Amino acid sequence: IQPDASDEEDDEDPDVDFAFKASEGGEGVNPSSCRAVVVCSPGAATAFALSALPLEPVAWTLDFVKDRPRRAFPPPPKPPRFYLARGSGGEARTAVAVLEGPLPDNLSSAWAEALLSGFGADVEVV
Repeated sequence: IQPDASDEEDDEDPDVDFAFKASEGGEGVNPSSCRAVVVCSPGAATAFALSALPLEPVAWTLDFVKDRPRRAFPPPPKPPRFYLARGSGGEARTAVAVLEGPLPDNLSSAWAEALLSGFGADVEVV
């Protein structure tokens, strides 16, 4: 028991887990076959990637394991959209994750761990 703390207070940072799922689609490309993942924040990076690169959407998801927190500030992120960029040989070696909004600091570590576990240990993240 701490003098100035109550045992009945809500946890300010509840445990949050994310999961990466490679759904069927994207011509059967396995995320572990990608050599790099480019994470585009909202704004200029997203605009550049969507307009300058030949991207193909894939049905991969990175979202909360449990229900999305209802009341949080800043609000929890929406799931990113995933694309594949084909190389000169036609192979899809680069994945592009487009964020819909900012990623809160208190969720960034769990989000990054889920992203890396989905693509494997050898992937480069840009």
